[in-house]
Amino acid sequence: MATALLDPKFGTSINQRFRAKRFKFFMSLLEKIKSDKPLKILDLGGYERYWERMGYLGDDNVHITLLNLEKEITKNKNFSSVAGDATNLHQFKDNEFDIVFSNSMIEHLFSRESQQKMADEARQHVDERLLYSYDRIRKNYRNGLAVVPVERDACGGCFYAIPPQKQSEIRQRKKVIVCENCGRILIDEDLNNGVEVK
Repeated sequence: MATALLDPKFGTSINQRFRAKRFKFFMSLLEKIKSDKPLKILDLGGYERYWERMGYLGDDNVHITLLNLEKEITKNKNFSSVAGDATNLHQFKDNEFDIVFSNSMIEHLFSRESQQKMADEARQHVDERLLYSYDRIRKNYRNGLAVVPVERDACGGCFYAIPPQKQSEIRQRKKVIVCENCGRILIDEDLNNGVEVK
């Protein structure tokens, strides 16, 4: 019973539901930054089967590089695999990727020092504008919530009233919208609550 509740191989497990919810949010952000040029993602500690399980095998405009201790064989043309260490990404150029993604690898780095080293390495390979925005938002909140839903017509972080027109724009998910009062990123309740497990 515990295995079925915790093991991500089971589609109804708690673990898988949390992953699906995080991935759904990730995909909504991914849609906002897509452009005509191919999007390059570095997945630290990731596996092609994770992306398959999430129902995403991508498209020709997205390439995902999987980094693990050992090189994996990939089946899909928009995936490649390399061997490496997430705490030392010297094999890649700075800003080589649009996104550095890690689903749950950091929990396998047992010391705070190695976790920080991985985070610092990943930061070197992401667009500086995105990092600046993320850091600014994250530093401003005591409770650590940088992304919040609109609940009962108000920001889920500071409870500032959000006008109906702004709520409509948030539901359209075409651009990142922040609260005028606190600066947190706003998402709609469906995105926050909706979990679709395949």
